[in-house]
Amino acid sequence: MPIRNREAFYNSQWTLDKLSDCLPKKLAFTDIDAATECHGHFLIIEMKDPSVYRVPTGQDLFMRRMSGLDDGLVTCVVVFGKPDVPESAIIYWRGVKYPRFDIDADGLHNLIRRWYAHAKKIR
Repeated sequence: MPIRNREAFYNSQWTLDKLSDCLPKKLAFTDIDAATECHGHFLIIEMKDPSVYRVPTGQDLFMRRMSGLDDGLVTCVVVFGKPDVPESAIIYWRGVKYPRFDIDADGLHNLIRRWYAHAKKIR
């Protein structure tokens, strides 16, 4: 979804660190860049700059654990690249983190289409 008014978008952002006193010191909220659901199947996508070498530990644990819930109903994908120019990705499914692989925009579109076809088929 494109941002039509950047100033309004930035002014509407919540500051989650203001809620940090609700949690123990080493526990923090993670942000998710995109998520969708189809027939009880969930796709979570996190975008990272290509200069990021690895997924931060907290997000890595979050993705592993989320993808391990309920026998494969949650798929997590971390995409590395500049905005709209994916270069590589990591898939988490059934609690397993698969190796980082090269991907371009067409490949990312195909990955999401395959996820949707799978979710639509298995109700």
